[in-house]
Amino acid sequence: MKKKLFLLSAILLLNAVFVSVSAQIAGDTISGIVSCNDGPLKMVRVSERDAAEKVVAFGITDSEGKFSFPLVDPKDRLYITYTGFETVDIPIDKLHFDLKLKQEGYLPVVDFYDGVPDGPKPIPLREPKEIKDTIDISEFQFLGITTIDEILNGEFKLDVVEESDK
Repeated sequence: MKKKLFLLSAILLLNAVFVSVSAQIAGDTISGIVSCNDGPLKMVRVSERDAAEKVVAFGITDSEGKFSFPLVDPKDRLYITYTGFETVDIPIDKLHFDLKLKQEGYLPVVDFYDGVPDGPKPIPLREPKEIKDTIDISEFQFLGITTIDEILNGEFKLDVVEESDK
């Protein structure tokens, strides 16, 4: 009798474990956290894609890397994309995911042809600290502007007068 009771208890326990592990059904909430070596990633697109690669549901991670959205079909796949990181495509085999994305290799410095016959020039890593340009105030005289400050601060109004043939 004790043996039968023990066997029945073991079967019920195993059944409960297997049912809870594979209990994803449409409408359940998929959730998780997306991070990298530096911590959580915000604004990561996490989507559910069907067999035809069509996005059927998606979520965007918040500032703590958390996402959640309702599951459409447990047979679909989870697809995670973020600029500068490898794309992840995994089966939906659970309801909560802790995902750590790997950074893609850094892009090399791009060369471009600037029209000078001596060849391509590298793109500067930093912008110049100061760019100077000149403005000739006489170009704005017809608008009734008397100082450059009026132009830069937007302190002028344009009066549009329409001429008629009357």
